[in-house]
Amino acid sequence: MNKKSANTLAVAVPISKSKGNATDEERDLAKEILRGVAQVQTLVNICLFPDDLDFLPESITIKTHNDFCDRIKDKDKGLRIVIVDDVNDKDKANILADKLHEFKKKSILAVIGHNSSDLSIEVIPKYNQNKLVLISPGSSSEIDSLMKDDFFFRTVPTITYEVQPLVEYMNKKNLKNAAVFYNGDSNFSQPLFEKFNKEFVKKGGKVVKKFVGRDNDNTSFTKDNFDI
Repeated sequence: MNKKSANTLAVAVPISKSKGNATDEERDLAKEILRGVAQVQTLVNICLFPDDLDFLPESITIKTHNDFCDRIKDKDKGLRIVIVDDVNDKDKANILADKLHEFKKKSILAVIGHNSSDLSIEVIPKYNQNKLVLISPGSSSEIDSLMKDDFFFRTVPTITYEVQPLVEYMNKKNLKNAAVFYNGDSNFSQPLFEKFNKEFVKKGGKVVKKFVGRDNDNTSFTKDNFDI
């Protein structure tokens, strides 16, 4: 790769537990995101390796029977990844957005990350200001700021597509009453409940009981230390 030019992407994930913000679950998710990015990076870069440097058993198959590989060879550019830790904290993530903007002037094309809807909503204004593309692998909320921004993209469907199969399943099973647990302070959970309730009512269903968690309530089921 030292003789090849490369496009550079940054990946922002919650790696550390500074101030206790990144939970073990979030750190596991960070690992999964990084594995996915590493897989794509390998697929891109292996296309540019000389045949005598192929080190993966499937590399010959990838290089000889892959339209994707043909396009990579035409561009003749590899993929470089920069990993940054957002600690799942909005202040840290906004600082990172500014720092990545400085790198953008030199090489960074876009940022993958800030997985949660809540964190994405907090940092989108900064990315918009810096005209730096943000691609979320997990933000599915339909909050306006996620739906109308020119520099925000996602690789997952929105909550509309998450709700529809559930409502259709309940309707098929003739289940007309539902009890729902959700976090009223979450930009993902609250809109998800509202969308489910709206679509469920359309099918003749009814939410008969709501259990609403709150982030500022230490006894809430949304807290990490909740033990039922």
